Amino acid sequence: MPPQFGHVVTFSVMVVLVALFMWIYLQDRQQRVQLWMMGWIAIMVHFAAGLLAVFSLIPGRLSDWMAYSTLMAAAACFFLSVTEVVKSRRNLILYLGGTVAPAMAYWTCLVFDVKTAGIYRGLEVLQVGAFCLLILLDAKRVNLARQLAIAGGVAINLWAVLHADTHPEYGMDIQVWWEHYPRFTAGIVLTVGSFVLWGLVFPVAEFLAAIHINIPGDNVVWDLPKYFVAFGMIVTLFENQAEMLRLEIGERRRAEDAAKSANQAKSIFLASMSHEIRTPMNGIIGMAEVLHESELTSEQREQLDIVKSSAGSLLMVINDILDFSKIEAGRMEFESIRFALHERLNEVIRTVRFRAKQKGLELLCEIGPGVPGFVIGDPGRLGQVLLNLIGNALKFTEQGAVAVRVQVDPDDKSLLRFTVTDTGIGIPEEKHAVIFEAFRQGDDSTTRKFGGTGLGLAISARLVEMMQGRIWAEPGQDGVGSAFHFTARLARAEEAVQTALPGSLTAHGTGVRPEPFSLRILVAEDNPVNRKVAAGLIERLGHHVTLVNNGQEALHAMTEGSFDAVLMDVQMPEMDGYEATSMIRQLERGTGRRTPIVAVTAHAMSGDDQKCLDAGMDAYLSKPIDSGKLSEVIDSLTGRYAAIA
Repeated sequence: MPPQFGHVVTFSVMVVLVALFMWIYLQDRQQRVQLWMMGWIAIMVHFAAGLLAVFSLIPGRLSDWMAYSTLMAAAACFFLSVTEVVKSRRNLILYLGGTVAPAMAYWTCLVFDVKTAGIYRGLEVLQVGAFCLLILLDAKRVNLARQLAIAGGVAINLWAVLHADTHPEYGMDIQVWWEHYPRFTAGIVLTVGSFVLWGLVFPVAEFLAAIHINIPGDNVVWDLPKYFVAFGMIVTLFENQAEMLRLEIGERRRAEDAAKSANQAKSIFLASMSHEIRTPMNGIIGMAEVLHESELTSEQREQLDIVKSSAGSLLMVINDILDFSKIEAGRMEFESIRFALHERLNEVIRTVRFRAKQKGLELLCEIGPGVPGFVIGDPGRLGQVLLNLIGNALKFTEQGAVAVRVQVDPDDKSLLRFTVTDTGIGIPEEKHAVIFEAFRQGDDSTTRKFGGTGLGLAISARLVEMMQGRIWAEPGQDGVGSAFHFTARLARAEEAVQTALPGSLTAHGTGVRPEPFSLRILVAEDNPVNRKVAAGLIERLGHHVTLVNNGQEALHAMTEGSFDAVLMDVQMPEMDGYEATSMIRQLERGTGRRTPIVAVTAHAMSGDDQKCLDAGMDAYLSKPIDSGKLSEVIDSLTGRYAAIA
């Protein structure tokens, strides 16, 4: 095999490795990989010089000069890639001018056989001084191990200075060591050590010859340090990629922690805003409802209806914002309970029937064949989507009809398809996708004319997605109005024969609705307006009311008297509703009595109801208080506990 073959193979391997580093650099443009690529190019030139010399294409002296010059360039590139000592412009200039340039000059003098020892000593002292200055500028990074290594390096270098007149090449070999002041990892130590061994080839060869061990100059053993340099740089590359991955994972974890903190802060803010807004809203709506039952003129009743309608609209906006925020934060929860689908549809239609009648619109509902009577799902969220679509249809329709149709989805028999059509203003087809985005409507003039936040359809789309369905819009029949469709996966439930009317209450299991009777009800509420609202609503139901200002007073009232039920505000001064409830339950322990406690709170965030139940309360009502729900809760709880007593 000709001697040129080994040089050709080695040079080819270097070309492949340079191409590899170049490809890696082009992926993410890391400065560290760029420096490694430049170092590999220098090493490739090193082997190219040897190959050209073998084929007698360049003079031997030029080949020798390129051999060490490229070694110094590769070492410098590697040093710059793994250290933070020269991150500043000042340190970089000091490094290049005080260490790399003297090393190049030193080797040039050797190649051209300069005999003046003072030049070698001066260049070596300059390099040692520059490195010591760099170390002093980065003193905070110098630990004991590095101090010892630096001291040893200075001692060896001084030894080389003293022998510059007889063996100036030793100084060049020692200078290679000074190119490395990096952080320490396996790849970096291997690469640095290989660079140093590469530089010590001549002194080691002379030492072996002195002890009569002669290894030919073209033996592969002298090229081993070069290959270890290559292997060390590849290991360092993998270490770099692993470090980048660790940094990325750490950054993602910090981002996740920040997002969790932001979500938590957002939830706290929303809960606080819900409380602050719903508290005065409870006063407005509650007093309007109490006032509505008093003797009013027709004009006063009309004005009061406007107040109630406006307050209701504001409450819808508040609920939309809270729902959307809960969805965005991933805190929207779904029930999975059995309910009567036909009855739920009737409830929705009854809710909007008055609005349709006011506008002179016909409101239709059709249930197709095969639609089950009972299903498993979340009746509240299903009703929310239907109310939103029907409400929009009524809002944008001035004459004609709004129709609701339910059928088994023709494309997937496991889905139910709900369709709401109207004969209103319609939506341009190019806007059909936009309207399901948050804060977007079909036309900006729509907001000015009809109002709304632009959140209703966005919330509906998210809710439908949670019901494993989809929602879309189409032009109405013959291009008149709009048709909104959505599907929902609602599992069929077994049909049941009802033994009592929906909503009827039984006493002692007899199936007979009890006669109305007056109850003694304690109301704990710190807001004077809300106390007055609660008193008015309860007295309208025919019950007696005792009012207290906080949990401490409620606890005192329970010890002094007997009550059939307690309406407990959650957030109160001195003692909140949770602590008061816990204390009341302790008082009742061992007495065989349990007074129904209903949480009445302006908090309306996910989990608030469960928190109240966990505290020992029996039911949960959010403000503004609906008189119908209040009556239902009081009747059901007092009926239930009368049986226990």
